[in-house]
Amino acid sequence: MRLVIPPFLDVPVKYKKVDPATIVPRPVIQTKTDEGNPIQQVRIVGEKRYLKDGVPLTAKVQLTDSEGNEVPLSEAVEILDRYEYKYLDDKGREVEKKNIHYYATTQDGEQEVSPFDMTGEINIAPENWVPAASVGDFVIESIYQLFHTDEKVVRKLYEAAEKAWAEDKVGITTFSWGRGFLQYYCLIEPIMQEGKFTWLMRLTQCRAEYHYMMEIPPKTVEVPKKPPTLKTLPPVQELIVMAR
Repeated sequence: MRLVIPPFLDVPVKYKKVDPATIVPRPVIQTKTDEGNPIQQVRIVGEKRYLKDGVPLTAKVQLTDSEGNEVPLSEAVEILDRYEYKYLDDKGREVEKKNIHYYATTQDGEQEVSPFDMTGEINIAPENWVPAASVGDFVIESIYQLFHTDEKVVRKLYEAAEKAWAEDKVGITTFSWGRGFLQYYCLIEPIMQEGKFTWLMRLTQCRAEYHYMMEIPPKTVEVPKKPPTLKTLPPVQELIVMAR
């Protein structure tokens, strides 16, 4: 591949995909019953069907087609139409979700914890507003718009957006949808376009990790040519002749 930036650059380049480095800590969570027995989440069959050459088969001890002919299971295509998830303890007994306890593994052992609640307030401390250029290497997973229709609320949103836009600042906080133990860094940024504005909420768990950074070559400095030394004396040989 070549990188061409007329008129001063036209060179071959190599390329590698940038790796995302996770920046959100992910604790090891174990699930247990009230008695402390381990729990596992399993997928069970909700609905399935069998076909042979596109024809539905009846599932008994032996599969049969619509005409009552026996069909070996090895000749049938098993189709899973629906599946469900259930929680089972170490003895195979079903456990209700409300009876599940969560434990985070730490250096000091296990500590019982609760899943994250869904974020209801995006609160950004003054010290968490940073230059927009400093967050350019975050790997954005999803983007949402924050807006309102009430005129008074829109006015307040605009005043804050105008200030952040003028300072070229982005706010950083944390965010969770309340789905278990999944949490994000949340980047809040105003956008101005064609006399309108909005706030963007960008969610990320990763930053770009660069493995192919190049050393900056030293500058090539041209040494100026030294002008010739002014000669005012005659050559030494002439001086010797004169002395004779």
